[in-house]
Amino acid sequence: MDEAFSALDPLIRTEMQDELVKLQAKHQRTIVFISHDLDEAMRIGDRIAIMQNGEVVQVGTPDEILNNPANDYVRTFFRGVDISQVFSAKDIAPPDTEWLNS
Repeated sequence: MDEAFSALDPLIRTEMQDELVKLQAKHQRTIVFISHDLDEAMRIGDRIAIMQNGEVVQVGTPDEILNNPANDYVRTFFRGVDISQVFSAKDIAPPDTEWLNS
């Protein structure tokens, strides 16, 4: 699917993204979804491929790519991304549980 939701208003776009994820889970099919919207890709993709000049430069989960960008292009590409789509509070600041045991 190439930019399948790009022309939709934000509310409908989110609904369609949710529906696509549900259909994929229900039917256990692989979907190749092309998007220039990185937030959208991270929201619906299990794995993301980043291309630079027509070449794939990195493939991985959103977490893997954010934590270990392959090069400066990927690092810059992810600048400004809404990391709340990828990380939870415990990923960023694991709780100090030592005090719980004392």
